[in-house]
Amino acid sequence: MKHSLQIKYYAIQTVYWLVNLCTTAFIVPILQAQGFQSMHIGILLGVRALSNVVFQPLVVRILEVKRKNVSLNQLIILLLGCSILLTLIQMLDPSWMIMLLVFIGYGVFTFGISSFIDAMYVLYAHEGKQIQYPFARGLGSLSFSIGAYVFGLVSSLPLLLGAQLILMMVLIILVLIIEPIYQVAPAADDASIKNKQIIKEYPILLFFLIATTLSFIGKEMSGNFLVDAYSVVGGQTSDYGLGISIMAFVELPAALLFSRILKRVGITRLMLISFFFSSIRILILWLASDVLYLHVAQVFQMLGAGLFWAGNVQFVRYLLPAKYAVRAQTLIGICYLGIAGGLGSILSGWLVQQTNIVTLLGISFVFSLLGFMTYFYGMHTQEKV
Repeated sequence: MKHSLQIKYYAIQTVYWLVNLCTTAFIVPILQAQGFQSMHIGILLGVRALSNVVFQPLVVRILEVKRKNVSLNQLIILLLGCSILLTLIQMLDPSWMIMLLVFIGYGVFTFGISSFIDAMYVLYAHEGKQIQYPFARGLGSLSFSIGAYVFGLVSSLPLLLGAQLILMMVLIILVLIIEPIYQVAPAADDASIKNKQIIKEYPILLFFLIATTLSFIGKEMSGNFLVDAYSVVGGQTSDYGLGISIMAFVELPAALLFSRILKRVGITRLMLISFFFSSIRILILWLASDVLYLHVAQVFQMLGAGLFWAGNVQFVRYLLPAKYAVRAQTLIGICYLGIAGGLGSILSGWLVQQTNIVTLLGISFVFSLLGFMTYFYGMHTQEKV
């Protein structure tokens, strides 16, 4: 039973990150192939992310105030079902206004699924059910890596929307067959607690949220039009696919060594390491003069986002009680998917249109560095308390 739960959760993470590959890393090339310009692409990605900011807190609030326990499985299946419908509409090459509505829908139904999949693990863990999350996330990185290389070889990028559709269907089946997990409605006193009260009780969470937002604005800006950075130095779509593959593959050592690193440095310092190396990666992207240096920069993903993906979940697990797990995980998701994703996408689209990819990467580095400095300050402030 224990191993069955683990295997099913590992499969969910593996397939989810293939879906994520289609909806994030390859969405810009797909939209470019569908005829959209940089400014329009930035707007589409921005409204997708910002609509998620409005939606996710609403869902969590509904989960908390409902009298009966609510299965996260059912919620994820509902979100995926709506996402499939949106994918079908996008495959029809609709007009600009329809596409805008589609991407608002992606923000509402698709963009935050990862937060709820991560919350499933946290709730399983609080029930005493053992799942090796770093290993699960490592499998996701492996599937992302292999998928990126294969997708980079696809000559007709809109065909990837078909792959996205099939993968979402597979994910629905996997979520259906795994053991249901419930967000238990908190006591009345806990349900009335505002987010600012949680942050006041756990101030390190505030610094972490701000740092995550700033760092991921930089990550989003540098990543959205990374395909253009490869083009500027003479690379092709296949080079971009290989670069994304390298970026994901090097997350595997971080996943495998995560528990050992965590025991040695602790969760707060581990997240500081993550923010630091995320900045170094963008710095090298900014200074890169050929495809090889762009590939080298991707290696720093190992200690950057590679540590963040597993680390942010453990941050919640170790520092906050179970009753706040889903809400805290959602707040983190809002910061890096919603706020950072929205602002980063709009800024990147505008900057590429008005300046060039080099300027974009330079400004991305500044945002990422500010994220590192914010968390560094917050961590040391808390150590003195």
